[in-house]
Amino acid sequence: MVKPQKDAYDTEMLRKLAKSRQYTGPKRFQLMEPPADAPRIFGGQVALAHLRDDLRSPERYQHGNPEHPNFAIAETLLKRWPEAYEQFAQLMQIVHPMEDVMVKNKRQPRGSSSHSEGDKFWTMYTTYYDPIGLAQAYVHEMAHNKLRAMGIFIDWAQHMILNDPNDLYVSPIITTRKRPMTAVFHAQYSFMHVTALDVAMIEKEEDPAQLKILYFFLHRNLTRMEQGDKEIKKYIQLDRPGEVFVNHFYTWTQSVFEKAHRILEMAAPN
Repeated sequence: MVKPQKDAYDTEMLRKLAKSRQYTGPKRFQLMEPPADAPRIFGGQVALAHLRDDLRSPERYQHGNPEHPNFAIAETLLKRWPEAYEQFAQLMQIVHPMEDVMVKNKRQPRGSSSHSEGDKFWTMYTTYYDPIGLAQAYVHEMAHNKLRAMGIFIDWAQHMILNDPNDLYVSPIITTRKRPMTAVFHAQYSFMHVTALDVAMIEKEEDPAQLKILYFFLHRNLTRMEQGDKEIKKYIQLDRPGEVFVNHFYTWTQSVFEKAHRILEMAAPN
């Protein structure tokens, strides 16, 4: 369940968990149905559609163009990690394209802005001005969805993570304020998917200009993930199923760290 598996066992289990998930909270989960006429990506399995009329931070984000070619380019990049590609195609239902008015007129902006809502399984919102950033957003938001299906939310958890939601810790991503351990773990888990994708993209990239961009992303994400790894290992409190899951996560994390360090050492100038 930690990382996408070749046999898709985890994908099937996540689907079942999402369908059966019940919790006491302000909202009930929704399994969204995409519009029949929506454009499709990932072999027709994922729809590009607008999930809602009003976007979060409307002064910055506007509805985007579902026909933009970067969606197909990002899909090709994600194919470099085949297990993640297949998991995204099988799990994710709707991608909502967004325009970020603060960056759309800049030359060659990098990265992406994305988010997903805790009550809408297998959906996400994302900008698409950079295909590399878009590919990263795919696995980032998929990972958030996966944790929610397992009962781990941003501000609390049904099981596995036992830390009091009122206790706050240093997040590897949002560094302006401390956050509950569930939010810290969400950040770590989602960006470990991004870091693993960075590794996979670099391993199959031949264009020096693209490699330079990918090295930048990998270095930045590796630094953040190593900091997050230390914070989580120091403070996380787990029940027995949580220990099993998180220990497997540590093992996967270490293997990605080792690959990332080798790549960056080889890329460093002599």
